[in-house]
Amino acid sequence: MKSKKVELMSWQYNPTFDTNDIDWPKLHKMIGIDRTKWILEQSFNDCQMILERKDAEMAVVAEFYNERTELEYHLRWG
Repeated sequence: MKSKKVELMSWQYNPTFDTNDIDWPKLHKMIGIDRTKWILEQSFNDCQMILERKDAEMAVVAEFYNERTELEYHLRWG
């Protein structure tokens, strides 16, 4: 069961040009490589990084399914 979502990065969606690619260097610059690695190292049962589309916007979101993992995330990165 999902407990919380945290948006990591968002950008305007352009259906003509957008291929739904994540700009990884930009994401790393915004949130840091250490945070990205930490999220990706978690069990899929605890946390996942997903790409989400909301109307004219795309976002990279961390979804937390485990309250302890979510708490650890917030203690590390506020």
